Amino acid sequence: MKLKLGFIFMLMIFTVGCSTEPNAMHTYDKAQVKENLQAVDFEYELPEQVPFEVKSMETDTLVPDQPIFSVYFTGTEGEQMMLEVVNATLNTAGSNLFEEVKIGDRKGFFYENAQGARMLLWEKDDVHYQLKTIAGKAEALEDSQLITTAKTFK
Repeated sequence: MKLKLGFIFMLMIFTVGCSTEPNAMHTYDKAQVKENLQAVDFEYELPEQVPFEVKSMETDTLVPDQPIFSVYFTGTEGEQMMLEVVNATLNTAGSNLFEEVKIGDRKGFFYENAQGARMLLWEKDDVHYQLKTIAGKAEALEDSQLITTAKTFK
């Protein structure tokens, strides 16, 4: 009986220890990103959470020349995601639009560019957002992970 209970206990520990939640969301240092974007002179939102544990973040802005900025997130397991925010009209000519998706009460679109990168696009208050999954050391993020991230924007 003790052997059976011990085996069941070990099996439970192994199962819990080896299971991962692919859709688990993680917080990051949002204040650091905002500090790096102080020169941006339009209202924008950032995600509250991302679909991996963040190892590093880089920001790139063309302000004041152009109303655009990018944030590159790199995860502890090599995951990569890029956020691009534009305060201008976007022209997606030449891309292959995919399905329309719901992001909370907004609609968004997945599309693929000429290089085959999948992106989620949506607009709120005349500001356009794009989340792009980048395959690197780790596989590209799933569409559902991008949608879940987009839902956390505030």
